[in-house]
Amino acid sequence: MSESEFLPSPYIPHACGLMHLPRMVEKIRRHWAGELSPAYQRTLGRGFDDLLCSYIDVPFEAFLDVLKDCRTEVEIEDAVLSLLPGEPDAPGWNRKLVQRGLHGVSRERLQARKEELGFSDREDIITMCDLIEVNEGRMP
Repeated sequence: MSESEFLPSPYIPHACGLMHLPRMVEKIRRHWAGELSPAYQRTLGRGFDDLLCSYIDVPFEAFLDVLKDCRTEVEIEDAVLSLLPGEPDAPGWNRKLVQRGLHGVSRERLQARKEELGFSDREDIITMCDLIEVNEGRMP
């Protein structure tokens, strides 16, 4: 099974409005189930996971801890909601997420990742989210 078969797009928001949160939760679920590929294991808690956690001021380890023993969707949802600080600023986070790769250091990182993944000739990949979508086969 490829990662794209079970990892949601970073563009998909959680019920609270935060994009990438469903993806991070699924990565953690797959990690605890022993089903996350080595490539995604290396980046677990890094990149967008770390940025999101910093943005909402909740340590990534807190998500790891509360999701470890969750078995049902209801348990997972309750655990995630228990960590969120009131009403998170979803529009602010979502804007930050979808613009990652457009400027400065994040643009340099995008170019490096495109080269690593064999997409250096793709001028249509302008954000890190675009790169994820292309790499996981959701965008041509």
